[in-house]
Amino acid sequence: MEPTSLAKLAADSDPTSVEAARVGGRLTENVFGPVTKEMGQILAEKLRSRHARKVAERAAMKDAQHRERSGPVSERVGLAVLDAAQGADNEFLAEYLSGVLSSSRGDGGSDDSGVTWSALIARLSSEQLRAHFLLYAAFRRLSTGADDIWSVVNETFVIPLSDLDQALPRGFSLAFVEALYGLQAEGLLGRNLSHGDAEHLKDGYLRGKDRSALQSGIVLAQATPRGIWLFLRAHGYSGTWITTIADPSVRLAMTSDEPIFTVEPWASFVKDLPPEATTAA
Repeated sequence: MEPTSLAKLAADSDPTSVEAARVGGRLTENVFGPVTKEMGQILAEKLRSRHARKVAERAAMKDAQHRERSGPVSERVGLAVLDAAQGADNEFLAEYLSGVLSSSRGDGGSDDSGVTWSALIARLSSEQLRAHFLLYAAFRRLSTGADDIWSVVNETFVIPLSDLDQALPRGFSLAFVEALYGLQAEGLLGRNLSHGDAEHLKDGYLRGKDRSALQSGIVLAQATPRGIWLFLRAHGYSGTWITTIADPSVRLAMTSDEPIFTVEPWASFVKDLPPEATTAA
């Protein structure tokens, strides 16, 4: 079939939907490239959803930050992302899916690795995506400038519950704890994962460390390569080593206009906590 304009197909499928035509045109130019009439009709139908259009618009914004990439997105990835986007009614789902869509550009549309990432994102809850972003944003701050990424990937880091309670919309809750262990089951957090009273961990993770600033309780977590790659995908990066997360020259910021967290929670690698004060005999 001859290539056709996705903008025209979107307008034809819903003549009153100027927004669908506008977003469809942007996708044609920036993401999908020329499509067959059959595929264009399928995409146009999916773009009737305001959630799908939101993901498409954010992907276009990320495309503008990655001008070095050119070419279309794999049809498999495009369809998978737009299917998952039908329920993208929260900021994190839209952000992550748009990152996969944007990061899948190039290679003549032959790179369909985004299918796996879109499937993973689709089965994560809103709370899991929020937890993933919060923890890896903290890891990004802690690891920026590291000469050896593996020296920090394997390190456990800590966030006080008091900071999480302020940062999260519903405060620190059982739902957030469940989300953490769900992320671990997906390979997005490492083996060293715990939460609770810092005193209860004094003979384990926090042995020999000053716990005076952690009296509200803590979450302990450990990054994984898979978790880092998902974070990078959410920001529109693919085909890059995990060292990218520690590169200060790389811009990693959400495209949302809404505040992501009320506060930016304090975090520290456990190894960098001050030593426990010794009591004089």
